[in-house]
Amino acid sequence: MLDDYEAALDDHLTDSEYVRRFIPIVPFLGEVLGKTSEVVLHDVARLDASVIAIANGENSGRTIGAPATDLVLRMLRDGRAHTDDYVTGYRASADGGGKFFRSATYFFRRHGRVVAMLCINTDDSLLEQLIGLAGKISERHLPGITTELEDSQWQENLATSAEEIAVTATQREIERRGVPLGDFTPADRQEVVAALENEGIFRLKGAVADVADALEVSVPTVYRCLRAARRPK
Repeated sequence: MLDDYEAALDDHLTDSEYVRRFIPIVPFLGEVLGKTSEVVLHDVARLDASVIAIANGENSGRTIGAPATDLVLRMLRDGRAHTDDYVTGYRASADGGGKFFRSATYFFRRHGRVVAMLCINTDDSLLEQLIGLAGKISERHLPGITTELEDSQWQENLATSAEEIAVTATQREIERRGVPLGDFTPADRQEVVAALENEGIFRLKGAVADVADALEVSVPTVYRCLRAARRPK
């Protein structure tokens, strides 16, 4: 009967109120895992300021109120978050790609819907330096080794603002095309906007303007490309 009563109380909570119940887990895990492991709780109902709790945030420079990452947006967009309980063993970066982490994400659900994500990002830089040194020593004996993290399909940018996420994602798509931005055709811009739409970037507030700045085009141009990308095939 008590369980039924608690379940009834839960039903009267908003998703964000429900997610806040998990906040105490964050400092606990931060202390257990140590200073080199950042622990982050995302409320997916507020993507522009999804970080509602963080421990050891100095690792990425993020604080409470930071936005959802590009990976969080992609997972929500492509359905990965709706089929798996968790994802492990992928690489994340911060400081513009100058710092890397070994990362994992656990999905919290409510009535079958993902309402929160708990992310753990571990700074293995010291360990990687030691591995790199060992690799140089043993290079002749162990050629061609790659790490599982480098081969992972998942990559994440631990940005501190929604603008940084949108701009970084746009720059990445520009570089993938191997064409200088000044030589872009309308078709090139359309492909970039379509790729960003597939990643869920436009779910962030202000993303259209940020993408327009990165592509050096007007906001209406990006909106036209976005409408075309969303048009049923």
